[in-house]
Formats: sequence, C-alpha cells, structure tokens
Amino acid sequence: MVYLHEEREQFIEAVNLAVYKTGLEPEIIEKDYYVTMVLRKLSLQFDFPVFKGGTSLQKCHRVISRFSEDIDITIDRTLSQGNKRKLKYGITDIADELGMTIPNIEDIRSRRDYNRYDLTYDSALDSAFCSLVKEVREVRAKTNICPSATTGVNVTGVLNEIMEKNVYKEDYNVLTSKLLEEKVSYEDALSAVKCIADSKVFDE
Repeated sequence: MVYLHEEREQFIEAVNLAVYKTGLEPEIIEKDYYVTMVLRKLSLQFDFPVFKGGTSLQKCHRVISRFSEDIDITIDRTLSQGNKRKLKYGITDIADELGMTIPNIEDIRSRRDYNRYDLTYDSALDSAFCSLVKEVREVRAKTNICPSATTGVNVTGVLNEIMEKNVYKEDYNVLTSKLLEEKVSYEDALSAVKCIADSKVFDE
C-alpha cells in the first residue's frame, strides 16, 4: 500500500488544501495526519486499548478546539503480559509501516503500567519551510525594521540568549499571555522557541 505522505508533492498539496479549508498551520495539519493514521492502525489491529485525553476530546467529541501533540491510550490492568507485548510490537510495526521511528524504543517495557512512545517522522514541510525562511529574511534585510534579518546576525544565538536570560518572561506573563485565546504557560512558549533554535533553520 502506498500512503499519501509517501508522495511528497501530492501530500504537500493536500496539506495546503487543508490549511486553506481550516485556517490551521501546515505543521498542525501534518502532525494531525500522522496522529489519525496511527489511531486508525491501532483500532484495526487491537480491540483492548481505550482512547482518552485531550486528543480524544478533540477528535471524537469535538469538545475542545486545540490539537494535542500526544495520543493517550489506556488498557485493562488485568490484560495479560502476552497482549501487552503484542501492543508494544504492534505500535512498533505501525511506526515502521508509516515510515516513523521510535527513538526511545529501548526504554519501553511491556511489564510497566505506563510507557511513553516518542514517534517521529520526516516532515515533508521542512525543506519548503527552510526555503521560505531564507526568502523572508532576504526581503526583510532590505528594510530597517528587522535588524535580525541582516547578514551576519546569529539568530539561533539570539534565541538561545533569550531563553537563557528569560528576556521576555515578565512581558509574556504580564501582557502576551492575556492576549491569547487559550492559556499557554511561559514554559510551553519557551519550549516552542527551543524547537526553533534546535532546528537550525536560521543557520546559513
């Protein structure tokens, strides 16, 4: 079976169409695609996991509008060790089939009451986003309102300094947080900045 994400051009077109229809960010659409695919595979392969948490409220019940980054599932405590192992290997097989990886797979133990699977995927948007960043910086560099876009500015270094010194913490807590539709802690906002810095998208 060929999956949509394996056809990069068609996948990006589908993501862009969803962005147009929903107004959501492309990264959210892409992540939701993988969340949906994993859930579908799990539901077809197993009948004992129970889907719960924020993602279930959004996907199944439309109770909340936010998109969660994780999938919460629970199983009966009396489930046999054999079935627990089947679930572990099943999740691994699903990840392989979808071209995803589980970096922390060696930390997973089927005998535990709680396990966290960190699934990652090769984003189809990375190359397009990097090109967009470069294009925007070139345009902004021609103005005098965006000094960080000028040649020679280490944006990644600036972001790291902002995080290390909590430059905007007070401003965020006093002003920015009150303008948000949904509550987002300073720590969560900082983690997003860290992801951007770690991506090296501004490194030439």
